[in-house]
Amino acid sequence: MKTTLLTLLSSAAAAVSAAALPDGVQAVDNPLEGYKVVPMEWTGSIKEGADPITLTGTAEEVVAQIQKLNPDYVFPEGTTTDLEIEKRSQGHIICKVGGFGAMDVRAAHRERNYLRSLGNNVCHVGAGPRTCTKIACATGDAIILCNDNGHAISPRCSYLADYIDHIIRACSWTVNSPPCAVKPCGPSWSVDMVRGQQFDSDNYNVIVAKDTSTASHVFSAPADAISPLDARACTTPANTLKNPSFESSAFTPWVFKPTYVKLGSATVVKSGYKSDHAIQAAGTSGYNEPTSYNKLSQTFKICKASRFQLSWSMLLPKNSVGYTAPSKPGLFVQAKGPDGLSYSMGSFSFDTKTFSSNIFTPSFKGTHKVDQWANFVADFPNSQTGTWTISMEWYVPGPGAKGTKTSTLKFKMDNFIVKPK
Repeated sequence: MKTTLLTLLSSAAAAVSAAALPDGVQAVDNPLEGYKVVPMEWTGSIKEGADPITLTGTAEEVVAQIQKLNPDYVFPEGTTTDLEIEKRSQGHIICKVGGFGAMDVRAAHRERNYLRSLGNNVCHVGAGPRTCTKIACATGDAIILCNDNGHAISPRCSYLADYIDHIIRACSWTVNSPPCAVKPCGPSWSVDMVRGQQFDSDNYNVIVAKDTSTASHVFSAPADAISPLDARACTTPANTLKNPSFESSAFTPWVFKPTYVKLGSATVVKSGYKSDHAIQAAGTSGYNEPTSYNKLSQTFKICKASRFQLSWSMLLPKNSVGYTAPSKPGLFVQAKGPDGLSYSMGSFSFDTKTFSSNIFTPSFKGTHKVDQWANFVADFPNSQTGTWTISMEWYVPGPGAKGTKTSTLKFKMDNFIVKPK
């Protein structure tokens, strides 16, 4: 069966790569020209003893759906050995082709980790030929699976994650900042990039590349990078955040964004943690209503390369949670770095009499009682300088059956601090 290579090649690149193309492969001018793009379907069981379910979306979206449906779900560690891949794959890896350009290796690792967390359950793409799905997609980058069979395919998600590792090993390179010609010099930097495609003997292929035609091929330091002069003049305050305990009785500079205005709220109230005020977060969702999803965030700058920590306090009042099992309300703690990537710092699950915490670094899991303040500390994922955003994102899934009570959540947050570790 003839396979079409999804790639945007210059004539020079085509000449270089032609000898490496598998038999029957041809290059086209548009990365998705003539191809049908369909959503990925993931199938697996998210509760012990329960029947498998099917979820639709990218790997990251599927992970989020699983966490909402079952906050206690333990993601499996799916692995595929190199030997197994070598037995099944023809081994064709073609570098610097596919998509609209190269993607940051860190972004590729992030998308690979989402795929890996889906374990040995299957990532399904419909019948081809010439059918593709974006199995992972974020910040203008994508991992694309293309099927050239006349039937649907369902490879294991962890198997696809291993292909990403193969492409990174074979097709990555480092881009460095240009030499300083005019002083004072800006910050020096380097970034590892990757772009490539690998074919499987089962007549499909995986692409790691930029996902947008507006992708720039000129690399530069982030627009918000801190110059050496700014770094030398930088002072690190005891708390990088502003209005950390809401003593101003207002949000600013915090920003509250509910996905659905009528289903979520954030209000400054009295009686905080060792202070007069706190933020009271709430959400509600009834049968046939969408999930209440809300975000409270603040953007700030870190100008000295150091590992920082976020600490904060939370309280779950008595009788403030109502839901129909298994759709528990929950909370994610996120940090968006100067590199534009979002990092998970922790997650929470709320029950009627307790709430549970899962802080990723330093690793901590706990169960906390109602009507008692609990304190948490989470490390930032790296020591990048520049603009950061932290966000507290809470959600309330609606009940799945008609006639059940509306799901509700109400809790307090206070005493936010960002400081060096």
